[in-house]
Amino acid sequence: MRFVLRNSATPEKHQIETMAGGVAVFDYNNDDRPDIYFSDGASIPELNKSDAKFWNRLYRNNGDGTFTDVTERAGVAGEGYSMGVAAADYDNDGRLDLFVAGVNRNILYRNRGDGTFEDVTAKAGLAPRIGERKPWSSAAGWFDSDNDGLLDAADKTGLQTKEAILTQADRILGSAVGRESVGNFAAELYQLQVIASRAKDPKFTEYTPALQTAMMQEIPAMFQAIVFDRNASALELLTTRNTFVTKELAALYGLPTTGLSSTALTATTLPADGPRAGLLTTAGLLSLFANQEEGSPTHRGRFIRETILCTPIQLPPANVNTELPDPPAGVVYTRKQKLAMHESIASCALCHKQMDPLGFPLENFDAIGKYRATDQGLTIDLSGELDGTTFTGPVELGKTLAAQPGAADCLVRNIYRYGTGHVETASEQVVLDNLKTSFRTGGYHVRDLMRDIVSSDGFRFVAPPAP
Repeated sequence: MRFVLRNSATPEKHQIETMAGGVAVFDYNNDDRPDIYFSDGASIPELNKSDAKFWNRLYRNNGDGTFTDVTERAGVAGEGYSMGVAAADYDNDGRLDLFVAGVNRNILYRNRGDGTFEDVTAKAGLAPRIGERKPWSSAAGWFDSDNDGLLDAADKTGLQTKEAILTQADRILGSAVGRESVGNFAAELYQLQVIASRAKDPKFTEYTPALQTAMMQEIPAMFQAIVFDRNASALELLTTRNTFVTKELAALYGLPTTGLSSTALTATTLPADGPRAGLLTTAGLLSLFANQEEGSPTHRGRFIRETILCTPIQLPPANVNTELPDPPAGVVYTRKQKLAMHESIASCALCHKQMDPLGFPLENFDAIGKYRATDQGLTIDLSGELDGTTFTGPVELGKTLAAQPGAADCLVRNIYRYGTGHVETASEQVVLDNLKTSFRTGGYHVRDLMRDIVSSDGFRFVAPPAP
């Protein structure tokens, strides 16, 4: 593949020659390989592609690391001085089309599906009307004007006020897009995509791709149900007995599997006297924060500290020895008893005291999140501690965390970061504090929090106005 951008630079002053060049990477022939389209300039001052050297170029991906120039056959050489290009399926026929923007000529190419394109600019109503000046377009883009409406409003400066923003926010939150965004937030925050590639010891025969998929889907569905179906407090995520299972996940949880699908989630209620309740007892998180053979109180506790409470844990000292001594001959230790040795090692104690006591109440669950009654044949001590508050077992752990102001504040922080796309700066602390207060006084409703975020100065401005 050889492409040379020809902007027809001359010693004279031409603004146009500093602006040429656009590219679209798209699968024009639906062979699951990305092809490339380059836009190119034209001769000056005529502003036309008087020579083949000025043609826009379409390169077909051969699938072997090489590309073939198919411009002429495809009929997409272009006209005028081309600049921007964007690909999208404008007519919903399953084939990606091209819009090429430029000086003297904008062109909409419809993909025929046979390797060629048809110029439908005039047919689509995009050609200049009689008497209108020829176009000078420097970029191209697509948006869903007749279904979404958001970009139309933005283009008409319709999102300048908080009221207008909230109107659009309510519309989105009431649609499938809003529900999907909340699910995506949960999947990203809790790193659920990692489950798909997380290997386990072959002894865990239940750990199949179907179970891994269900693990990744359960938590987003739980969060979506709390936010949209029940409009309940977000803190219920830590304590709820309501969840969603497939046949494989139900079997892992010891629930009836009759009538359940292996591919679709079904709402269910966990036993009121059972060991599972809330996010921290889902198989997805339990297996994610474990090693291949057994659960890890340290990894689980660190997740709670850093992701649920937003409390960073220091990295271990350089060259620290992470191996714990074996018990004396003939003596068997539970995982908790073994990890307790950290408290006697100065270089380990400070951090492990913040993590391990939060992971110990989850020791009834193995490396894939399946319940177990004993560890090494011994009774498991499920007692834990959080900053002076003691509790026993996973259910009490979830309740204790839900009662911590830091858990709600951390959720606000994480949703704010997700919504704004960056870690907050010092100037945004006032905005965050206000969001935390309104979240708390409003009953911890995520929909209200999302409305408050998008209408806040931290979201609306590059930097919030100084106080």
